[in-house]
Amino acid sequence: MSIQPDPQTNSYYSDSAVEIAERYESAPPDPLFPQIIPRGTSLLDIGCGSARDLAHLNSLGVKVTGIEPSRQLLEEARRLHPEISDRLYSGSLPDNLPDFPGDGFDTVLLSAVLMHIPDSALFNSALALRGLLKPGGGLIVSVPLERGDITPGTDRTADGRLMFLRPVSRIRLLFERLGFELTNRWESSDRLGRGDVRWVTLQFLYNTAGISRPVEIIERIINRDTKTATYKLALLRTCCDIAQKESGQIQWTPAGDVALPVELVAEKWLEYYWPLMESSRFLPQTRGETPDFEKPVAFRALLNNLIRDYSAAGSLSAYVSDRDSGNFTPAVSAARNKLLTKLKNTIIKGPVYYSGGGSSADKPFNWDKRTQSILVSADLWREFALLGHWIRDSILIRWAGESRRMSGEEWKLSEVLDLLLRIPDPERSVTAARVLYTALDSPECVWTGKIIPGPEKLHVDHAIPFSLWRDNSLWNLLPAAAGANGSKGDKLPTLPLVQKRKEVIIGYWKLSHQAYPDRFRREAVGMIGPVPEVNWENLLFSTFIEAVETTAVRRGSERWNGI
Repeated sequence: MSIQPDPQTNSYYSDSAVEIAERYESAPPDPLFPQIIPRGTSLLDIGCGSARDLAHLNSLGVKVTGIEPSRQLLEEARRLHPEISDRLYSGSLPDNLPDFPGDGFDTVLLSAVLMHIPDSALFNSALALRGLLKPGGGLIVSVPLERGDITPGTDRTADGRLMFLRPVSRIRLLFERLGFELTNRWESSDRLGRGDVRWVTLQFLYNTAGISRPVEIIERIINRDTKTATYKLALLRTCCDIAQKESGQIQWTPAGDVALPVELVAEKWLEYYWPLMESSRFLPQTRGETPDFEKPVAFRALLNNLIRDYSAAGSLSAYVSDRDSGNFTPAVSAARNKLLTKLKNTIIKGPVYYSGGGSSADKPFNWDKRTQSILVSADLWREFALLGHWIRDSILIRWAGESRRMSGEEWKLSEVLDLLLRIPDPERSVTAARVLYTALDSPECVWTGKIIPGPEKLHVDHAIPFSLWRDNSLWNLLPAAAGANGSKGDKLPTLPLVQKRKEVIIGYWKLSHQAYPDRFRREAVGMIGPVPEVNWENLLFSTFIEAVETTAVRRGSERWNGI
């Protein structure tokens, strides 16, 4: 099912096409474009409006092509600029674009368009833009910095158009995750003379070899900061994990920073520290900590209480299962709440405050009491999102080394790493999906469409391989025939295969949601944020594609197109 342009927005441009075209034509062509789009360049302008800029660039020797979603505005553009009328087409992002011959364009221009695209279609639109470019091609995006015409409390202007005022740092990260590199940025006033509107133009280069980014901020936190505990490493690890797999949980602030719910961070810490503190051998996590509770980890006693509650029931795996199903006893729930409160206080008063040097002006983390969130600078978050899987590995090695030193080197590095890498039993997490799928009369292989002949031939496949994501969320567990699962192995499915199998994937998600509603919705929140009551399927599918494609770009993973 394709994503259609917003009807109200499209109606505005269609009903007022003549007036809008006249207004656009009255403004001078953008003086920036001729400076950054060389003569002889093949250029595609998406959302070309009256084609004013295209006509000007055409006169300067640029090989122009335009796309406009409003058919009425497209007709006006063809009437006003007949010299390029045969190069103006109807179409829209993300999946209603014409098929163009050749290997792509040198440059794609997206001027005042991205602001009309909702979050559910944002990544697919970026992906479509990448597909229109030649390797090494350029992307030019202009978005509003300020707009005074957005109705408060809505994402619409008074005339009904969708209008998303997104932080520039979020737009930058959207494209950088797909292999684009920001090369220039310009700010400007509105050329239509509106005093309450300002614009920013971003120029990207599509780097097919991927982008190697520095991690000096993280190295500074690890190396410069005094380490009396492993808390700072735990916070960095949390950021990596959320940025890679649960970005739906974050919020972008108007200032462009990222807000992490402290409750989510505390829950991550509970899982990280559980194996370390459950070990039969004492492993200190603060400098000078002893088994006799000298200089203890602030939350060790409370976590040990919870560990004892689950000692005979399956340990961390049982805890996670009860959490996901909402199956806590009153006593366990009270113990857990007390622990999480202590964890949150430790996080706020420890690594959030002290990382980067305490009260220094350039702190990478800050605390927002109003939203109960940890604010992470956009630059630091970009590192986590782009290189989080490498940063995480480095952090784990550092964490193991610090723990070993705190123990007086009584532990081997490999022993500590084994505890840090321990996760809830994946088999336990997959069992629920296997029970659901084997109970079906004629289960269909999610990737091939063939009927799976019997339970012994039914495998539960990690759509995003466990080796890459280590994730057992129900949305990532799909039934596959034994042969298909063996052939796919640790490869990522190709984009055409995922799109081809969309309805089947969503069908299995609906089954899982119906069978395990609490767990499914909790796990989906990590991907898409709060789960809407309607149309959550398309939002989750769009985010699933984003996860697959960004993992492929950043990890260089082999792709699989079916058998």
